[in-house]
Amino acid sequence: MNQYLAGTTVILPIAFEDESGNALQVSEASYRIVDQEYREIVASTQFDPTLTSLSIAAEYNSIELIDPSTITANTMDSLSVDQMRTVEFDITLADGNTIAYSVSYLLYPRERLIVGLNSFQNSQQAKLTAYSIPDVETFVQATDAQRVAALVEAKVRISRLSLTAEPNGMEVIDFGELTPNDYNTLPERLKAALRKAQVAEANVILGGGNIVEQMRQMGLLSQTIGETHETYRQTAMPEMGISKTAYKYLSAFMITGKKLTRT
Repeated sequence: MNQYLAGTTVILPIAFEDESGNALQVSEASYRIVDQEYREIVASTQFDPTLTSLSIAAEYNSIELIDPSTITANTMDSLSVDQMRTVEFDITLADGNTIAYSVSYLLYPRERLIVGLNSFQNSQQAKLTAYSIPDVETFVQATDAQRVAALVEAKVRISRLSLTAEPNGMEVIDFGELTPNDYNTLPERLKAALRKAQVAEANVILGGGNIVEQMRQMGLLSQTIGETHETYRQTAMPEMGISKTAYKYLSAFMITGKKLTRT
């Protein structure tokens, strides 16, 4: 699916083809545009089927930016940083039959990471964090889109851990209940550790990290390179939920206990 910066004019490639990639013989066409909630953005409009692209004005590609300060526990799960547009065509073929044809594309804001919602840091902070910790070359060399996706997934994984706000604390933070405003009140030492762990885990998600460590986590006991001999445990090592590399940044905050929610 093509992705475009929200609020800009989109030149969408159009190629009417069947499932085998063969060009359809189209005599007439019209389209409308809907969003991911199936709300109509552009009403039915005629389209010249000889064209190979459709220009969609910036006004139809605008999305409402999320204000972190307004997010509540009741709205967190329903928020989406990106939005989708689908161009729904009705095309009349040369044989007189009319069929449906659609093309979708994604709209994204300039900053896709919202601290306390889908990340522990924004994109620029993540780049800075990456230069403060070792062995994250894969993350550094990845594209912006790859880094964002990996950081979001890393945040999800870390949020499942039992972490306390202070070393040797007694109550576990429930990240699913913390709004961005709540997150900002957490101790700076914890937030710094979360940023490092998130980048380290994102690096592993992107295929980086210590391969020996990963193989041991899978249960590898010994390995012989010549003629390839490997010995594994009957069962793999217990899952920590995150990589050992990310875990080391959070080990001081790990705990099992009651959950800390907002007051």
